[in-house]
Amino acid sequence: MMSDRSFSNNLLKLEKDLFRRRNWVLAIALFLHFLIFVAGMLIGLMDVSRSWDHSSSAYTTQILSTTQYFFGLTSPVFIIAILLGVLLAIQGFSWLFSRRELDFYFSQPVSGKMRFVSIYLNGILIYVISYLLMLAVGLLAALPFGALTRALAAEALAGFIRCLILFLGVYHAALLAVMWTGTLIWAILGSAFLLFVEYVVLILVDGYRSLYYSTYVSYFLEPKVSAVYNYLIPAQNAALYSLEETGYLSGASLAESMRAALPYDVRALVTAAVILVCVLVSWRIRKPESAGTAIIFRPIRITVRIMTSVIAGLISGLAFFSTIIDGSSASMVWDLFCMVLVTLLTAVILQMLFERDFLAGFRSLIPALGAAVLVIGLSLFYRLDLSGFDSYLPDESSVESCALYVEDGYSIYEAEGRYSYNTNYFAENTMYLTDITSVEKLAQTAIDALKEDTDSGIYISVLYRMKNGKEIRRSYLLPRSQADTESLNAILSSSEYKNSRFPITAENAESEQVVLTYHTTYGTQTVTGEYYTLLKNAYTADLQNYDYTLASSEHPVGMLTVSYKDSSLSRSYPVYESYSHTSDFLRETGLWIKSYPEPSDIEELTIVHLVSETSYIYSDAYYAESEEEIVITDPDEIREILAVTYNSAFDEGWYFGNEDYDDYYYGTYKTTGGATGPYYGSLSFAAGDVPLFVKSRFSENRYTAAG
Repeated sequence: MMSDRSFSNNLLKLEKDLFRRRNWVLAIALFLHFLIFVAGMLIGLMDVSRSWDHSSSAYTTQILSTTQYFFGLTSPVFIIAILLGVLLAIQGFSWLFSRRELDFYFSQPVSGKMRFVSIYLNGILIYVISYLLMLAVGLLAALPFGALTRALAAEALAGFIRCLILFLGVYHAALLAVMWTGTLIWAILGSAFLLFVEYVVLILVDGYRSLYYSTYVSYFLEPKVSAVYNYLIPAQNAALYSLEETGYLSGASLAESMRAALPYDVRALVTAAVILVCVLVSWRIRKPESAGTAIIFRPIRITVRIMTSVIAGLISGLAFFSTIIDGSSASMVWDLFCMVLVTLLTAVILQMLFERDFLAGFRSLIPALGAAVLVIGLSLFYRLDLSGFDSYLPDESSVESCALYVEDGYSIYEAEGRYSYNTNYFAENTMYLTDITSVEKLAQTAIDALKEDTDSGIYISVLYRMKNGKEIRRSYLLPRSQADTESLNAILSSSEYKNSRFPITAENAESEQVVLTYHTTYGTQTVTGEYYTLLKNAYTADLQNYDYTLASSEHPVGMLTVSYKDSSLSRSYPVYESYSHTSDFLRETGLWIKSYPEPSDIEELTIVHLVSETSYIYSDAYYAESEEEIVITDPDEIREILAVTYNSAFDEGWYFGNEDYDDYYYGTYKTTGGATGPYYGSLSFAAGDVPLFVKSRFSENRYTAAG
């Protein structure tokens, strides 16, 4: 009991002394938090006060949203946690880098355990005190604006807890860097290495998979131990939970955000605890005479040297790939040679820096040669697809469901209006195909076609949801000539596909909250949302006939867009000529306008010709495209052009797989306008259908220019 009391008393005395000696660090921490919680918040609130009518509900919304931005889960204050985590760790133990200071500290009647605990806790106290003090000042400053609610106060507390977890992760990583190094500069570099090396490795993995795997879908690879990542992902999710109509978190949304963040926070705390154990072990075995050494422990020094050299070599491989034109074996050998050269140079230079001796870099070459072998092995692993990535197809019995989609380019959003997704993310969250056989039949056809090295067809993306909870993503190029129409019809005609691809069939929107717009190549027409239910019934009826055969062989004659008032969210639905129920709906509601412009409607028609040009630099071929234009005004010529062109603006991704358009000619036009005003459209020529008078006109222009 006496020893415990003595330890506590000594610890308190040391803490007082540390606060006195580190008062400048505390001042920096207070100032940084002041910038966010007080200065930034007040500037934001005063700007809202000047810009909005105080009697409006929008003013209250903006006030609360601004306060939430500075105090809540999405606050930029996390940047301060990272900066202070590194600063407090390095500054607190910087005396380890000086032998003179080491002699002074070890001459004091304080045990090593007491010295470590006091400095370690002091760093945490400086962060916590500066955070909470400035947070309290900021909350008080927000009161006159009516900017404080119980929900926002709760979120501010939640934000502190999450930032503290982030700080501990960064603080411990920086402490480990201090224990492993003997100088200030190497401690800073070591902190950066430990904090971000996982990101760099994952970026390289993603880069090499994207480069050499034909079926790879570039999807963010999730770091497991990064304190920064474990903080940021839940923070981004919290931003999504902020309702668009309010701009700030409700109490229920805050609870949901914290539940979603819990796995990340637990992982971050476990990682921080493991790193702290490594710090304590390193503290015990670190010798005083190691001050001034770049990296103290030889195994760590060799590991860092090899890892850094391998990373440099692999990065150079990605850079050198852009210089490879023909992809021949000779080019691959040259690329590997450059990668090995960069790896060896990096290893040699690092050793020189470690020992501050030029010749030292050439005396320890075994780690350098090992790094070079690793670079060659990893490069060949991806180049030759030794893992069988592209040929892999999940066992059908182990797949629970799938999502299959093409790049449509439409804007589609999550049904509740909280999230803004593109087509791919929307499909992954709403499409649950159970016809695994048809999906894998298409995938197998695409895999078999990889041997043909074709670059034309239908690009399809597939998400396999495995029964064990794992998700597997693949992108396939399905040659149109080999497309299994039966399987594609089975997938596209299923309710599982339609309800995701065309969510109007399953959702229920309030009529007064939507606006309906119909677009054709002639113009646009808009009506209010009172007809929404009629549209839903008509479009759902027409979708009974929707399948791959329709989507791949017909051009939509128009596009229906459902827009949501007071929101940027909208959904677009193609309208085919065979959609009789939708056509009747358009006519009955006054939305109907003609699908195509007549020759008399076109005020100006321009034909563009893309000309490929080849130039040679050092015997290598480089291709570039230039444009030539002609303007067509003759009504008969316009009529002939309209007969052999179509507007591809509304085509679905399934039609993009058809190679029935000319790559080198296209047209643009402007209508004379009407009730909807002028319309600017584009035209595509069917392959082989470019009129001779158009081609000859370009030839005449070229000869005239040459003469």
